[in-house]
Amino acid sequence: MSGDYESAERIQDSEGRQYHIGLAPGEVEQRILTCGDPARAKRISERFDTVRISRIQREFTTFTGTFEGVPVTVMATGIGCDNTEIAVIELCQIVENPTFIRVGTSGSLREEVEVEDLVISTAACRLENTSTWFVPEGYPAVAHHEVVQALIATATASGSKWHVGITATASGFYGAQGRQGLGFPPLD
Repeated sequence: MSGDYESAERIQDSEGRQYHIGLAPGEVEQRILTCGDPARAKRISERFDTVRISRIQREFTTFTGTFEGVPVTVMATGIGCDNTEIAVIELCQIVENPTFIRVGTSGSLREEVEVEDLVISTAACRLENTSTWFVPEGYPAVAHHEVVQALIATATASGSKWHVGITATASGFYGAQGRQGLGFPPLD
């Protein structure tokens, strides 16, 4: 696409501070945890050894510090694929070779997956359209195998009950996930 859209230069200031997330180079680590809920990001940051950056910009809440001596950032993106797209693109402008891990809640179609079990996603079925602006519809969303292996090792070492497999991401919470009985029945 071309046209009179904002250029990348107009969505960051002279220091490289990104327009939506309000962060500049050096304020975010390569290891980035993302979640939807700002309260969850705050709870995660409370487990950090240190917090050197604490920033709220729009719906994006970010904490950068260390956990057990390892530099890490956690960012709440708000709800939805569109907010996550903004965060990922702007973070990639200020961090070289980032590793993203999404943490948060997830639904399940499998009865053996219980509340508070850990779910490690190897890939996601893309039931949304935000990603189609960047990759073709049939292209798979696959996690990096080294990240998956590290998450499995950590989950095993923690003694937590965990599951690994393919998940899905949808562009909505109600209709897109087939929830009934709320006065807005999804189409069949």
